[in-house]
Amino acid sequence: MTATEPRALPGPVSAIRLTYTCEQSWWDTGEDEPEIWHVAADLYDLEGDKSVGHVGDFEFYRADPYATRDLFGVLDGYDGDIGVIAESILDPATGHFRDSLDEHAEPFGSGMLLLNSAQLTRPWRGFGVGAVLAGKAIARLGAGARGAACSPHRWTAPASRTTPPTTAP
Repeated sequence: MTATEPRALPGPVSAIRLTYTCEQSWWDTGEDEPEIWHVAADLYDLEGDKSVGHVGDFEFYRADPYATRDLFGVLDGYDGDIGVIAESILDPATGHFRDSLDEHAEPFGSGMLLLNSAQLTRPWRGFGVGAVLAGKAIARLGAGARGAACSPHRWTAPASRTTPPTTAP
């Protein structure tokens, strides 16, 4: 039996660049809506001047339970999946972090970062690149946050594949 050749990466990982954009209403005071961050991962040419391919996209919600009125309601109103994550880490009575999370969260800071979605283009799946890129984005966007969270989603494999791709941490 012959071993299958490992797949080659579709491009050099050193040429991937992350671009961060924040979606926020100009009148937002931070009390009524979270910061919504979109992170695009693109492959650039060797000179770094021009994008030559798209690697993937990530969407994060950043909010502060102490600065946002009714944080759970705000997050759940934006996206049901984010509401599920918020419900698991926020105390419904106070709207603040659950006491049981204190031993796992950073002692300083008050914000939280929630990964809402992570999607790599098909050629980049299965190499572990998604987890590395999401980790880099979390390190950048998570400054001053007590923690970051995401909710794993089921992945239904096509008949030809038995293991899920690596597209999110």
